[in-house]
Amino acid sequence: MLQGVAIRVYDPIVAWQNHWHPRATLLSNPAEVLEGIDALMILTPWSEFRSPVFLNILVQNLENIPIIDPYGIIPLALLEANRLRVVSLGR
Repeated sequence: MLQGVAIRVYDPIVAWQNHWHPRATLLSNPAEVLEGIDALMILTPWSEFRSPVFLNILVQNLENIPIIDPYGIIPLALLEANRLRVVSLGR
């Protein structure tokens, strides 16, 4: 499962365990997660993902990147205005 995939992880609470995935990198800043990615999954509703800085970087760099956002972190107006490709629950 995800054998050849490099994973960039940010979580301010959970301590990442390297045995969960051998090619994972734990990052200390949520904006670092957005650098050079092919897809984005926002799987925790931390406030860092709602910050204007994070959202601005997201809009500038991820126009054609699929985003999975089950918690609806990214505001609808931002999605529509920037044509981001987002999958979310209940939208």
